[in-house]
Amino acid sequence: MNIYFDNASVYTTSQHLKNKLITKLSNFFADSEQQHFLSLKSKAEIEESRILLSKNIKSSAHNIFFISGLNDIILLFEILSEKLDFGSIITSVFEEPAILETYKKISHFKNVPLIYTKHLQDSTLYLENLKTLLKNNPKAFVSLSHVNRLTGRLLQISRISKFIHQADGIFHCNMSHSIGKYLNYPEDLEIDIVSANSQYFNGIKNTGFVYLNNKILSKAQKSIKRIFSENNDPALISTMCYSVETCAENLEKNFKYVDYLNTVLFNELKNSGIKFNSQFFEKHHFSPYIVNLELTDYQNIDNLFVKFDLNDIYVTNSRLLYPEYGSNIRISFSESNTEEEIKWFTDILKNKTLNSF
Repeated sequence: MNIYFDNASVYTTSQHLKNKLITKLSNFFADSEQQHFLSLKSKAEIEESRILLSKNIKSSAHNIFFISGLNDIILLFEILSEKLDFGSIITSVFEEPAILETYKKISHFKNVPLIYTKHLQDSTLYLENLKTLLKNNPKAFVSLSHVNRLTGRLLQISRISKFIHQADGIFHCNMSHSIGKYLNYPEDLEIDIVSANSQYFNGIKNTGFVYLNNKILSKAQKSIKRIFSENNDPALISTMCYSVETCAENLEKNFKYVDYLNTVLFNELKNSGIKFNSQFFEKHHFSPYIVNLELTDYQNIDNLFVKFDLNDIYVTNSRLLYPEYGSNIRISFSESNTEEEIKWFTDILKNKTLNSF
């Protein structure tokens, strides 16, 4: 039995979506930048996909741009740093390392401070600290994730968006781990920039999208259109947008099922001495798709991961994402995981001898 609990790194692609992608690859493969029939067919598919996605996030289609992954997001931020007027960058240590490195470079070349928000022990963003930072650093570019990729903690988007705009700031939100799991409407939430990498919500790599509101778009539209020629595979774009619609249709059912898996996990471990991050007791503050376990009683975590590998169980070493979580493991679910898998995983986890591989 292969047990894959690393969906926050690359989400499990359903067989139905794989079949859809194969069909799309057969029908839409031509370069959309050319002028022949197959090229125009690919271009039309991209535009239809844009409209489909816009309906599912309740935005205008012209505010959506397709990307080929993290590198395009980095390039976008570099271009925006030249076009937008901001006096500081405020972000979190929990953001993607490559994005944080980009902010360091922008901070240096634009000569603006890079400031990290404070978090409480359970990874909750310390709102009073953010309010103080915004008061002392008006017109900031604020970049935060809706779902903490390590702990699953949810960002209070509506409140934070209000604070940022009261300070005349710009709000970027990474929704890679919440698309298809929550109802995300950027315009209603007053988010200026949204980015989403599809490998985190449907497992398809090298594609994703960004949303830019009209204010941002008016300042950088020409440069952005040069960045996003959208010449990446139309089949990938089309399948991604289809998956967002399918997830929206099944959102409540999938969410309830994954929440049930959390309950099974908690019941299996409640007398084991293993500590949950507090999401089981504060479900409305945490995503059930990401669980972080603290294993302070285990003296050799590396041996535990060897044991998992030998038993075909694949989880995340939290230390690789954030060094301060050295005694933690991250489990990230999809709707394809099962109760049986959790019980097999917890049986091995509760056996602390680690001497019989």
